[in-house]
Amino acid sequence: MKQILFLSMLLNGLFLSKSNAQYNSNYNKVGRHVGLDFSSGNPIVNMNDNCTSIETHTSTSICNSRNEIIFYSNACRVYNRLDQVMPNGSNFNHGTLSDNYINTDFYPPWKAATIIPFPNDTNKFYMFYENMEWNVDGLYVPEKLYYLVVDKSLNGGLGDVTLKDQVVLSGDTLTDGEVLAVKHGNGKDWWIVCRKFKSDKYYKILVNSSGVQSPLIQHIGISYTFANAINGVCNENPNGEKMVFVYQSASTSPYLPTQIDLFHFDRCSGLFSNYTQLLFPNITDTVLLGICCFSPSGKYLYSHDGHSIWQFDLTVSNIKNSEIYVGKSDSNALLHMQIGPDNKIYVGPYGSANYIGVINHPDSLGAACDFQPYQIYCHGGGNYADGGLPNTPNFALGAVAPCGVGIENIVTTNESLTVCPNPTNSSLKISSRQIIKSITVFDLVGKEIFNEVINKKMETIDLEGHSNGLYFIKIINENGEIITKKIVKE
Repeated sequence: MKQILFLSMLLNGLFLSKSNAQYNSNYNKVGRHVGLDFSSGNPIVNMNDNCTSIETHTSTSICNSRNEIIFYSNACRVYNRLDQVMPNGSNFNHGTLSDNYINTDFYPPWKAATIIPFPNDTNKFYMFYENMEWNVDGLYVPEKLYYLVVDKSLNGGLGDVTLKDQVVLSGDTLTDGEVLAVKHGNGKDWWIVCRKFKSDKYYKILVNSSGVQSPLIQHIGISYTFANAINGVCNENPNGEKMVFVYQSASTSPYLPTQIDLFHFDRCSGLFSNYTQLLFPNITDTVLLGICCFSPSGKYLYSHDGHSIWQFDLTVSNIKNSEIYVGKSDSNALLHMQIGPDNKIYVGPYGSANYIGVINHPDSLGAACDFQPYQIYCHGGGNYADGGLPNTPNFALGAVAPCGVGIENIVTTNESLTVCPNPTNSSLKISSRQIIKSITVFDLVGKEIFNEVINKKMETIDLEGHSNGLYFIKIINENGEIITKKIVKE
């Protein structure tokens, strides 16, 4: 098989760190009959008019250490490395609207699927994906998060889907295209993160050697209630310690500002903190997207309205006021942005466009980032680069040592919060002037022994049954502050 994989999604499976030898790919489709080959270090456009055409806005893929595709999916079919639908790799992802697509090559949502390896089996992989239903605003929203399992050792090494449509979340409206996978702080397990539609409710699903666990629920930030709210695309920074989620209004002009929710993410506990709301400028363009991408170092955050790109400096105290206009694409509408293996940010086009934009120095301030909207030409003649960028996590993330809250990890104390009695022989009463959003208790080696998401100023927890010794309690309040205290059970 030719090493350039012609998928209809932009840069499928490409955007991982070069240090990530496992599950990286340098050969990718960037639209209709267009591929980018990064094997020489710089992207080279490759053409093929006889490739498999998979017209879709959702794409995820995974590769081996030799940069060879293992499998890929558009969230309604699973394809092996020969571009063939795997056994049992179709007729899944059911919903009143998504049922229209389950046996086709097209699936509308962006970033509605992601693939991660099993923590304890190198032959098996999970793929998490969202269905589609109509909601009262006349928009499609997922009401279920599913997963399936692929075993690459089956079918002569081409892989087989051994389990599918396993329900993780059901009966709740989710934001479409916002399924993130982030490696756990222990360096081997995973978090799957998604958000409830028009809500401050977030789901964090731990995937470990025991399987897919029940979701951790956290309420943080604000709920968006404006009419016809639609979500943009969520993203994480390269070290997994920050995330953004985007909301925007689909109402007619004048458009409301796009809302960008920025959080710190604790890869060990799965909790968000330090919520910051950023307002993208009033959009006057008819293209409503709300796309974000972090720079390789995580210093800057980029967003665009379909034509103009803006930069936020995440290192300053007032991030809201750091916004800088860095460039515009007049004739080429913009879509997704992702970091390439060369640490440049590639900006996919929207519609039947023939150019891929590039931010050449994304860790430089302002205009020095050098946004070139027409840097890669895709030859025209119907060979346009239409589509969205892939949903691939950073497989290269290592462990956080220690993973948990130890003495050296204490963030702050807060006199407005009391924990008593301390020492205790069983229960602890926690009182705060601010509303408490979550409580987590760790033992001395950082193992989590208690976790609860609440929404009140007072709570009592029971340590009965746990051995005597030193523990740490971590509390996140309504302001996103982390308060950590030492407690002794005797």
